[in-house]
Amino acid sequence: MAIQHNHIAKFILSLAVLLFIVTGAQAQKSKKDRSRESKLREAEFYFTEGEKYYILEDYSKALGLFQKSLEINEDNATLYFKIAQIHAKGDNLTKALQNITSALELEQDNKYFYVLAADINTQLGDFKAASEWLEIMTARLDNTDQYLFELAALYLYQDRFDEALKTYDDIENAFGISEEVVGQKQKI
Repeated sequence: MAIQHNHIAKFILSLAVLLFIVTGAQAQKSKKDRSRESKLREAEFYFTEGEKYYILEDYSKALGLFQKSLEINEDNATLYFKIAQIHAKGDNLTKALQNITSALELEQDNKYFYVLAADINTQLGDFKAASEWLEIMTARLDNTDQYLFELAALYLYQDRFDEALKTYDDIENAFGISEEVVGQKQKI
């Protein structure tokens, strides 16, 4: 009987140790979750403050706050987008392009990201890259037909007349026949 009590005592002790380990691991996980949530709240605070200064057109303060938020939450595509917008306004197009590219790597379903990427490339004189961004966007996303006009214009700048004509056909399919589109097609 003493042997049975000994086995039972060892079993209970083993169970207690296992319970202690599991409970400790869960407590650690809870601390990590709380820490992560706290950091995300901090990142959200910086983002909100940055947005406030962006609206007030204090772009240097907004940029600093967006960058602080990005340091905490580097997987936030919107932060890269906002930073790209500020750099584009400040004529730092290289940094703007780097940031909008990062935004598009993280999120491919936001038309505003593509439009900004096309705009930045247009400002840089890279009409081919600008048209590629609009091609991807109009192929991938619904309700982007209004950007076909810009795409057709970019094709014309590049002397890509066949693509411009096809794009004008797409415009007519989306919006119907218009004098403007017929006139552009005749010019080509």
